[in-house]
Amino acid sequence: MPIHDAYLRRTPYERLLPDPDFPGRHFDAIAEEATERGLSLDDPGAFAMLEATGAAVDELRKPGGGAEATHQHAILLFHAFHLQRSGAAHGLVSTGAARWAVEAELDPAPAKSSDSGPGDGPADGARYWQLPQHLFWVRVDADAAPTSLDGIFRTVTGDRVHVLGAMNVFDGAPGFDILPVPPAPLADLPGWATIDGRIDDDSSSDFESTMPGADLEALYELRTVGELLKLLSRIERLARADETVVPKMREEGDGNPSPSSLAHERLVLTSS
Repeated sequence: MPIHDAYLRRTPYERLLPDPDFPGRHFDAIAEEATERGLSLDDPGAFAMLEATGAAVDELRKPGGGAEATHQHAILLFHAFHLQRSGAAHGLVSTGAARWAVEAELDPAPAKSSDSGPGDGPADGARYWQLPQHLFWVRVDADAAPTSLDGIFRTVTGDRVHVLGAMNVFDGAPGFDILPVPPAPLADLPGWATIDGRIDDDSSSDFESTMPGADLEALYELRTVGELLKLLSRIERLARADETVVPKMREEGDGNPSPSSLAHERLVLTSS
């Protein structure tokens, strides 16, 4: 199974933006209009209503795209905007850390204290957590084919957290799929680590997969939004800035996914 721990693959953030100058053309204008109109950039709905946001979405949207495509681009742009303002923060979750996030027996989230470390709760700002390739699969519709989960956008604005899963992210694809989650209180994020994500399904456990070959490869499957939130919460609980990685470029045509050009943190298991 092609699980790539060695480097950050080209991310949805990079694939969404058509060129490096896109943020300069649009993000400053979005911020300026919000200030002039007295609107908050913390609310995805208000963000989408800005004329400057509409101009940016128009550049991203392919000809013939309908209202649903416009809505999805606006959601992605909201996360990309805040991610850019957070320094395009990305984290690569190693296979060991990802399996810990699924399989570890955790106690309920501890009460937050003033001396909490960076792994004791969610950080401010925005981040994209990239998962090992093809280790996690999403199938929220029982009749649909499972799709490979590349990673999770996590954007914190004020006392709210916005979560978005990104699937089917691979070279040569015309785009990728997303799994949006309604905004939720930031204070709830640590507690998601111990929820039952499949509360309405008594026949299977969280992250259990029935895909052919899943047992042989030890693959995981997400069937609910609750499982996506649980996975994110567990990754955030483990998170430490253990290692900053400058990606090594790979030769074109070597069969590996295209590497990201972004510096990032690599989340690994460490002994206490």
